[in-house]
Amino acid sequence: MSQNDNENSDLFFRTIPEPDTQKDTAEHLSPSESPAPETRETPVEHQYETAKIRKKRSRLVPVAAIIILLTVTVAGVWYVLSRGKNSNTASVNTESLEALFDFSSPINEAMGLKEISELLSTQSAKMEASVTISSIADIPDASGIGVRYMLLRDMDKKKTSADVSLSYRNAAVLSAYLYADENDICLKIPTLSSGVFTIGSSDIGEQIKKSPLFIESMKDSEDDETMEYLKPYFDMLDSFNFDSLFERTDMDGNGSLLPVVLNKLASVYPEDFKKIKTGITYKDIDADANRNKGTIVTISEESIELLIKDILTLALDDKDCQNFLKGYFQTYYSAFTIKRIEGMSFDDFTEQIFSQLRIGLTSAGNAFAEYFNQDISFTVYKNTKGQLVSLTSENTVEIDGETLDINLYITSGSTVNPADSMHFRLECSAGGQTLNLELVNSCSQNSETIKHNRSLIVSFDDESFVLNHNRTYNTATGKYEGIIKISEGPVILKLNGTLNKAEKNGDYSFSLDRLDIISENETLFSASGQINISKLEEEIARPSGTEYRIFEMPTEDLFSIMESISDSIDSFEKSLAGYGFGE
Repeated sequence: MSQNDNENSDLFFRTIPEPDTQKDTAEHLSPSESPAPETRETPVEHQYETAKIRKKRSRLVPVAAIIILLTVTVAGVWYVLSRGKNSNTASVNTESLEALFDFSSPINEAMGLKEISELLSTQSAKMEASVTISSIADIPDASGIGVRYMLLRDMDKKKTSADVSLSYRNAAVLSAYLYADENDICLKIPTLSSGVFTIGSSDIGEQIKKSPLFIESMKDSEDDETMEYLKPYFDMLDSFNFDSLFERTDMDGNGSLLPVVLNKLASVYPEDFKKIKTGITYKDIDADANRNKGTIVTISEESIELLIKDILTLALDDKDCQNFLKGYFQTYYSAFTIKRIEGMSFDDFTEQIFSQLRIGLTSAGNAFAEYFNQDISFTVYKNTKGQLVSLTSENTVEIDGETLDINLYITSGSTVNPADSMHFRLECSAGGQTLNLELVNSCSQNSETIKHNRSLIVSFDDESFVLNHNRTYNTATGKYEGIIKISEGPVILKLNGTLNKAEKNGDYSFSLDRLDIISENETLFSASGQINISKLEEEIARPSGTEYRIFEMPTEDLFSIMESISDSIDSFEKSLAGYGFGE
């Protein structure tokens, strides 16, 4: 960070007290208990003075103001509606929040998709699937290409396998069997060889470097840059963690970072927590036409600033909150292969993200301190069940003499379950230009048919972008239809299927009747298939055949096997003509 960055961080980032090693490691010291002078917090009132005196300008002030204001409004809504204005508890009641925003899809519930996800993520399971191509535009020979695979995972014995086969017009073409346990990874491709190619399941990079073939190939090399170039690749291979394939994922989890932060706020900053509560006032108003109870909630400027300061600090510096975020970062890191190839460890990767987030949020926090000097009010209506029916928050910010209007609206069109027809709209207007962000969620059902539609709408003046995801499910027939479409866009993704079986014991069968990719009324791609999921009941077998430990074999033996495989590939290519492909 530059010196200015460090100065900025004094405004909206605070010191997180380290846990006392003499106490429970999960318990955090309050600021006043921190024994080390260098980690002691500046008194809150002094921080307010600092924020008013040392204000920094941002070139992205309107964007920062929108982000900060929206964060505060959502946090305020979450706090008020999930806790209740008379609550004295220190933790957020996430159950009441789920009742307030019940966005669980009735289609997912009817089809048992949550149970299936839990089976695949937490238990030993078997999944069989097949896909057959019906057509690909401009490639008539593609019709009849089929792929079948069977995946097995034994969570207790830590074994897994994948059996994959390729066919063409019902004729077998190629197959492969992959097996892995705590010691070895094995691959067998019967079409090419009767042998089983095996490597160790850990330190794969080290195995390669010690292999006779690699040593032989590097023997005459005098260029140290070659090893330097290959090092990140070896590090990436060594970082493969076999045990991660058997981690049981908590499907429920915390759901969102916000309740984690708010729960921590009360324990880490108890005095701030009390001040924030004191700065929130409530005024009951007349019920609406549907007898929904109305309340005007106002959050004081002081509570807003304190809430933002603590949220930003906790979200990025508190260990529990960091661990929560790292769970999301891990998936991104695993998929973002280039970072691993570059030799960046996961710890370095997350440190870089936190550093960038801290700089960006510091700038946003400072912009907010400079330009937003007012309370926030929003009007809330809730039904007799305590569920949100509507919320309105309209605010105006003056930025360099220009007025910025920031309005948030949440409305429902359902009297049974408000979340079944919920409409979120954020409006930002300045200088005659308006940016609208909308999310529309709607559900409807009768005795047999359930419909669930979601739309994301982004509009700026006369231009707009709309993403629609529409789903329909018939509980009597098991028929399912899903359509994803970008408004004014040329491509539509359409899926039709039938749920044949969904039992609580883990037996699930779904027929993919038709999967189409359509552009301008022309079908570019069409396929059909089948998916079966069940609990694992069989033993995962190691492939049979002569094993070749390819990183331990003498080079002459390995070359002999490679020549045999090359001959098999030539024979395989010739046999393809017999299937009619290319005619």
